[in-house]
Amino acid sequence: MAGVQMQLDPWKILILNDRKAGYMLQYHENDFRNAVAAFFICSVRDEQRSRLLGQYFRGLDLAWLHRIIVRQEHEWHLHFSDQVFLEVLLHLALAIQRKNQSVTIRAEDARMLERYNDYLFAKAICQETEQIFHVSFSEEDVCFLTTRIMCAGFVRISGQEKMTETWEAIRSYDTNLVNFVDEVLSSMTVILNSPLAADQKLRQSLILHLRSTVFRLRHGQQRNNELLQYIKTEYNSVYTASWIISMLFEKYFDLQITDDELGYIVLLIQSALERRTQEYNAVILADFARSFAELVSQRIMRYIPEIRQIDILSRYETDNPHYRDADLIITRSSCADPREMVVDNLLSEDGILELKQKISRRQKNRFSASAHFLQSVLLFSLLT
Repeated sequence: MAGVQMQLDPWKILILNDRKAGYMLQYHENDFRNAVAAFFICSVRDEQRSRLLGQYFRGLDLAWLHRIIVRQEHEWHLHFSDQVFLEVLLHLALAIQRKNQSVTIRAEDARMLERYNDYLFAKAICQETEQIFHVSFSEEDVCFLTTRIMCAGFVRISGQEKMTETWEAIRSYDTNLVNFVDEVLSSMTVILNSPLAADQKLRQSLILHLRSTVFRLRHGQQRNNELLQYIKTEYNSVYTASWIISMLFEKYFDLQITDDELGYIVLLIQSALERRTQEYNAVILADFARSFAELVSQRIMRYIPEIRQIDILSRYETDNPHYRDADLIITRSSCADPREMVVDNLLSEDGILELKQKISRRQKNRFSASAHFLQSVLLFSLLT
């Protein structure tokens, strides 16, 4: 039983042993729903998930919920990653199954959430679900679903007009966040002696990323960074300088940022530093649907800014000029090309970080080779 309790500790769920009633769970409803969702997303294999979901939500038509989310995605011109889609599905199903158990949202948080497009999207999903399943969702249910979407952070908006609307909303309602990012960039410019404050691409990436970070920390959404040790070792100068970010984060948000979250910020800053010296043209070898390749392409362009252009080709287009001129060939399986970057799943965070790691290693090798060449030239000049 101690082992089970350890698994439940991160969600603040306690196992109580009552002599008359036996074992019982003590929890807050918000934590329970998050724990169930995390279990199905992180602890259940893909091939087993459908069967286990059917057993857990017995009597609930999950296929209908799936269609509702897809329809709303299309209407709102949104694209969810598989993980975010599954999380929305799970929290909708839990809201129906546990309609007699209430989640709680602070009044000030609810007022703030209503300002975002994410809230309107969550509300649209809930309204259609109410009509089809003949249930009634509370305002807290809508806000809770909104926080799950915002904590996930991986929502891509199609179309420049929609993107502009969202960016203006962020600028309008996240003034505190924008000011925080500006002060961070100003401080890091001085510490790292690099004009980061003038890098608008980095500024925008940090604002979009930190918006989700703040929501995750406020609502207890844990996030592990498997590359944290690598980041500390390989990007030591940036990581050491990031102490200022921790101080400013607590000043602006009254929250303590975790090392895992700090690691992701370090990656964005490191990317900006490296982008000043190297940018790449890349090709994705698409052995899957083109729509999937487009989504992968957008994810890469957003989170790896040193890649300036991506073309989508098949494995049989090696005579294409884009293929011949590419600096990187991104693929899910080897194509026997020295430029290849083999990554299995580029829609996952780990996949994006793996690609980032391989590009950084390539840059390091290139710089090492250049340094070795210069040393050779210097030695030759001294000898002659």
